[in-house]
Amino acid sequence: NIYAFDSGTFSSSPIGIGIYTTQTAGIFTPTSGPMYLLGGEYDFYTISSNDTKNNNPTSFVEEYPLANDIDYIWAKILKQDIQNRVSVVPITYNHCCSQIVVKVVAGENVYLGEISSITITPSTPGNSLSIQTGIIPPATTIESTPLAMHLNKNIGQVIMVPLKTSNTLKLSITAEVNAVGNIKTFTVDMPVYNGEFQSGHSYLYEAIIDADQITFSNVNLVNWIDVDNSGNPLYPQPTK
Repeated sequence: NIYAFDSGTFSSSPIGIGIYTTQTAGIFTPTSGPMYLLGGEYDFYTISSNDTKNNNPTSFVEEYPLANDIDYIWAKILKQDIQNRVSVVPITYNHCCSQIVVKVVAGENVYLGEISSITITPSTPGNSLSIQTGIIPPATTIESTPLAMHLNKNIGQVIMVPLKTSNTLKLSITAEVNAVGNIKTFTVDMPVYNGEFQSGHSYLYEAIIDADQITFSNVNLVNWIDVDNSGNPLYPQPTK
């Protein structure tokens, strides 16, 4: 969704509203005709739920309601001089939520086979995203119902509303351990990195499975993990 306002006059009534789609970085395609504006200077605000569920509102709202496991992206482009019949507006989006990635590895002398599921208790998505600022106030509570991570071999990934808490999350991993066909489920308290999952940050935890427990070797900030068309994580590249 792209919203146009006269420059410096953000209000509850955009001058123009356009709904666009794209599969890759490049040119947007309008879903119901392009946006038409009179010549002048405009500010543009844009947000996408960036998924296949079409969670964008059908009309403009200043505060955007949120859910977990959706990659909300946002941008603002100020003082764009629109004079020509066809004008190009460059847009660079920012991730608004937090991404949690868990890489599962085998402990010493432990056989680790297929990982069948990873679940995590996420932040409570009661806050909204401001269309004007792109800010989501962090949640301060954690849901009791676990959220399934998207899997790619030994890597799980999920997106959640930013969180600030001294409490721990519950992480559960179901995997084949120590023998073929021996399926076990491990549950462990997972600390929140420095007490906060910040907007736009991706956190990579390395979870070590031993015979009867999970331990964490480290957690690092990494570049945002790309996913495939099904939401499954591609391999992360640590931030240098």
